[in-house]
Amino acid sequence: MKIFESFMKIMRKHLTSSLIYITIFLIIGIAMTKSSSDKDIGYTARRLNVSITDLDDTEASRAAVDFIAKNHDIVEVGEDNDERLDALYYGNASVILTIEKGYSEKLEGGGTTGLFTEISVPGTNTSQLLDSQLNRYISLVSAGVAGGKTPAEASVKASEALSREIETVMFKDVGEGSEKEDVQYQYFKYLAYILVAVLMNGLCPILLTLRKKDIHNRISCSGISSHSQLMQISLATLIFVIGVYVLLIGAGVALFGGDMFTKTGLLSMLNAFVFIIVVMMICLFVSVLSPAMTTLSMIANVVGLGMSFLCGVFVPQNYLGDTALSIGKLLPTYWYVRASNIIMEKEGEVLSYGNFFICVGVQIAFAAALFCITLVLSKNRRQSEI
Repeated sequence: MKIFESFMKIMRKHLTSSLIYITIFLIIGIAMTKSSSDKDIGYTARRLNVSITDLDDTEASRAAVDFIAKNHDIVEVGEDNDERLDALYYGNASVILTIEKGYSEKLEGGGTTGLFTEISVPGTNTSQLLDSQLNRYISLVSAGVAGGKTPAEASVKASEALSREIETVMFKDVGEGSEKEDVQYQYFKYLAYILVAVLMNGLCPILLTLRKKDIHNRISCSGISSHSQLMQISLATLIFVIGVYVLLIGAGVALFGGDMFTKTGLLSMLNAFVFIIVVMMICLFVSVLSPAMTTLSMIANVVGLGMSFLCGVFVPQNYLGDTALSIGKLLPTYWYVRASNIIMEKEGEVLSYGNFFICVGVQIAFAAALFCITLVLSKNRRQSEI
């Protein structure tokens, strides 16, 4: 009897439950990625249509007009009040700004109020961006005047300083922003639950079926050595596990593209590979205990949800109590999630290769311990059946 072929035949019968978990997970991942791409990532400047009337007409006031023109579009709407209201109503102007007479003198005397008059559509927040920029601008101009500069000189310096500040913010935040990194972080963190659910609902039934008395007796009568039996089951199990891993990582590549091949992406893939080996050992351990097939789903939920809640998958680790964390450290999922936090520098962690490989090493230790326990239990079971 070819055990490998039998494994694959049984796998096809139990593949549906695994595919359901994977499909739901990928749908959620796609929705999260779509939501992230639809949002404004980082800070992007919005240009308003601003009408300016300069009643002061000094070097300082003209510098203020130039500063506004760098960040917004200047429009002409006429001097008549009705024309201004029409421009606001039809959206031709977002804000109508007047630089009051005595603007330069007030700045020279240290005044910062009554410099502008502003009209915008009531009930909207279109003028808040301009107000924020002008407040920052005037505070820098006032600081320059207090330092001995003329209002005109201080205005030029303030405009230059704010231009550099905006460029720095734009360089840092725009583009592939932190929101996409957060989605990738959540994707790998929730893999801790999905891998347990998929393997325990997909792999354990196959192993339990092969351990049924009639099938076990047929295998024993087939003349296949114990070593060959172990090798075939191990190979088939490994193919199943690697197939699940490749499918989920391939989905990650489709969702996040080149980000999966950055330093953080590669470390996350390594962390996930080690963890799926741990989950495989959990499945082998559970199969040796030979629980009833009807209770397998319950065991999978208890193990998957229990480790997820105690180890920081569903609730961040820094929100968990001391008791929960103490229990979580005794479970492999805790170290997987902590490694993910270190990779992505989340929850107060910083990227440290030493700490990361400690977490990976602990997971490997869990896998080795489960493997040894499984071998001992399997040997004792075989001896008791003789």
